[in-house]
Amino acid sequence: MPPKTEAPPRRATPSRPSPDFRDSNTRAGYVPGDNRIAILGPAPPSAGALHDCLIVSSLPSRRKICSGDTTSILREADRLLKTRYGTPRLGNKRHPISELVFIILSARTRGRHHEKIYRDLRRRFSSWEAVRDAPLREIELVIRDAGLSRIKARQIKTLLRRLTRDIGSLSPAPLRRMDTETLEAYLAGLPGVGLKTARCVMMYALDRAVFPVDTHCMRLFVNLGLIEGRMRFEYAQDVLQKVVPVEIRKTLHVNAVAHGRETCVPRSELCHQCVMAELCRNRR
Repeated sequence: MPPKTEAPPRRATPSRPSPDFRDSNTRAGYVPGDNRIAILGPAPPSAGALHDCLIVSSLPSRRKICSGDTTSILREADRLLKTRYGTPRLGNKRHPISELVFIILSARTRGRHHEKIYRDLRRRFSSWEAVRDAPLREIELVIRDAGLSRIKARQIKTLLRRLTRDIGSLSPAPLRRMDTETLEAYLAGLPGVGLKTARCVMMYALDRAVFPVDTHCMRLFVNLGLIEGRMRFEYAQDVLQKVVPVEIRKTLHVNAVAHGRETCVPRSELCHQCVMAELCRNRR
């Protein structure tokens, strides 16, 4: 038998920075190997197809948001969904602290089981101050059916302590007084809170014109033919918010969630009774 030869050592490939969508308000063109987003305006006659879409880099491939008539498509989708679902509350809370806890409990919880767990928590403790001051184990026992209850109990307690330290109380008043940019940065920096959660709190509890992107919103954009390929959620938040008209951000988000729960359910789509059938690129 011929002697075995050793394989050459593998060379590590240096990592490349991910795109920063917050610094993407400049006009740019496609540069091979460039890892940025390009938000493109009206095309010069010689520009070609590049100027018909938003280029999003998501290594190793590029993703697109087509922008030919995006606003009209989104307005029509909003109209159809609003007619069908009527912009329901979906169980979300008007108090920002309550909404923060509600969303933490909803993570990785089956169906809408988190709503019952939230009610159990409120029945057991008379106020958020009582939750903040309770032993960690006691909180964990109340929310034990939430999934990841030990982690969530610690997140909730840490969150309530941090809010008390930062704004002096668990009153919503200081949060309501913040301007939108400051509020978003503060909420997104809280323990257990990301940009999507921050914007949900801002939209549902603080009446700010933001557009949180969850799996239902992403699916809607794909079905409308506005996204090619997949886009990571942390990158999609600013990109999709930019293309949704301010006045329909809340209704489009809420009704997209209702649509995803009731009709456009993955692997169980009810296309024959879908109000979006004429606009959908993936109808069956």
